[in-house]
Amino acid sequence: MWSINLTPKQRSLKSLFDIGLEKCRKTLNGLIIYTPVVTDINIMGKPFNQGSYNRIPEPYTHAVLNSGNRDSRGSVSGLVDLSQGAGGDWVHIFYKTSQIGKKENYNGKAISDIVIVEGQGAKAPNGYTLIPYDLNAGCGSDTKYLYLAYKRATESDESVIDFIRGMIMHSSNMSNLPANDDGTWEWVKKWSNGNKGGIADTNEGAKGEYVRLMFHKILRQQ
Repeated sequence: MWSINLTPKQRSLKSLFDIGLEKCRKTLNGLIIYTPVVTDINIMGKPFNQGSYNRIPEPYTHAVLNSGNRDSRGSVSGLVDLSQGAGGDWVHIFYKTSQIGKKENYNGKAISDIVIVEGQGAKAPNGYTLIPYDLNAGCGSDTKYLYLAYKRATESDESVIDFIRGMIMHSSNMSNLPANDDGTWEWVKKWSNGNKGGIADTNEGAKGEYVRLMFHKILRQQ
């Protein structure tokens, strides 16, 4: 950037530039910007005949739909209805994000996994918290009971969730996640027989669209 043979004025400017650059380096070395991560998840539902329910408490954020099978986080097309087309309640998932300072403080606060659990009166898997709202509520007595459960980070979790998305599928064979960027994408899996199984469909057992949830994970910051 600087000429080898500098004039006195150029040398003076370079000196000022170097001093300013060093000050910036010292400031940035002491400054760590932490990415907000998901620290709470909840479900809100409302019967179809009462209209769309899209109001959530502050400071929570709606999970939204990716508008295509390979879209990035920036391309969305509305709110996730976990009961899309099934004729039951509108079921919306919303979550809260928080900035967490040190790596060890993620434990017990940041959320690192989400699963779907099946069965009336289902219990949360060990280490998970179950949200007691049936995702097939209002779809009829012959549909499956499905519940969402989430896990808070422990020392063994290398990454945590920073946001949640949904995707509407017209076929159960569609399974491509968006391309990884500064983190990784994972499907929400079904919990079965003490283990995570295949990709969960939040409309399973009902007549609606295939609705899948996915989450984006980032490495725990130092």
